[in-house]
Amino acid sequence: MDDTAEVTRAPVPTQEEAGGGSRRRRTRVAVVFGGRSAEHGISCSTAAGVLTAIDRERYDVLPIGITRSGQWVLAPDDSRLLAGGRAEITAGDGHVLLPLGDGG
Repeated sequence: MDDTAEVTRAPVPTQEEAGGGSRRRRTRVAVVFGGRSAEHGISCSTAAGVLTAIDRERYDVLPIGITRSGQWVLAPDDSRLLAGGRAEITAGDGHVLLPLGDGG
């Protein structure tokens, strides 16, 4: 069985398409947070700060959370859900991201 997957890049809208005046494309940035460690909540809090501070006119943000069990999910792009250090990423928070291989 072939466990590889084809990865495609979604087009990033130009500033003009996103409501700005320039034709410059925005850089896509993945904010990865959470994880299996005891620092899960701290990581979520830090991500909340990044999601709040990042310049949305320059960057197309893709928030990716990792549950305590190690499952990667496309998380909601809402810093209020992550603030306070008590946030918990669960598979129900977003779309589950599938691994591309066995890691070996």
